Amino acid sequence: MAGGLICFGPNEGNRVTYVRIEQWLGPIERVGQEEALAWVLRRYLSAYGPATPAAFARWFNLRTTAAKALFARLEYEIEPVDIEG
Repeated sequence: MAGGLICFGPNEGNRVTYVRIEQWLGPIERVGQEEALAWVLRRYLSAYGPATPAAFARWFNLRTTAAKALFARLEYEIEPVDIEG
């Protein structure tokens, strides 16, 4: 399985090519799952916030309980917002 190791490269006419990520980006620092999820949540909120854990869970295809736990873990970074109605 090549998940996370290759990506689409430049097309050669009508042919699709693939390249090893390290060839384009150089060495990649590996991060744990929790750190990666936190990064995704931060980027999601910067683009789509304010948002609820349920909205993030739907967007990222994550269980709502896992999204709530992630929001709770980042509670000191996330600013709560109250929107009337």
